[in-house]
Amino acid sequence: MQNLIAENGPVETAQMSLWVCSSLLALGVFLYRKRPRERLYAGWLGLVSALAAFREADGHILLNPEVLGSWGVRYRIDWWLSLDAPVLPRVMWAVVGIVIAVGLVAPLVKASPRAFLLIKGRDRAWWLFAIAAAALFVGYACDDLVGRGQFVAPIYSQSAEELSELVGALLFLLAIGLTVRLSLSTREKMAWERLKPA
Repeated sequence: MQNLIAENGPVETAQMSLWVCSSLLALGVFLYRKRPRERLYAGWLGLVSALAAFREADGHILLNPEVLGSWGVRYRIDWWLSLDAPVLPRVMWAVVGIVIAVGLVAPLVKASPRAFLLIKGRDRAWWLFAIAAAALFVGYACDDLVGRGQFVAPIYSQSAEELSELVGALLFLLAIGLTVRLSLSTREKMAWERLKPA
């Protein structure tokens, strides 16, 4: 079991592969759909998937000063507030962070999927997204909140973390797969029809 869940082991590789597939599938949906709202939503799904793949591949390590020299970024608040750290790299990374944040928020706000309607109307894709998010949160909690030997042995928390993240990545991919067949607008109409009294 230890070898399966090891850093860069088969489970992590599978997770990264699923996120890359999600990104590519979302890109396909983006290119296929013609309505701006549908494209924004697909683009948002693609960005979320690409960022998850980047994180799973430990891409953040490639952005450290050990790799990029003085242009590298530190993720600790003391680097951001330090008078000794170079100003231009901090400004550049702050702009990159703002662009990513806007890319995560603006398309979702603009596309404004009717989340409650989709959930109440039993939309399969939306439920898969919700369960994927829950599984990813469980993975995070197993690692950062209860793991690392704080409350449970590391082997158990790491196993739960990696398997939860694998399930989350798989469900996210399946949910995007459902958006290929039916647009967001069509799914909202179907959810509305399901909620109408018979």
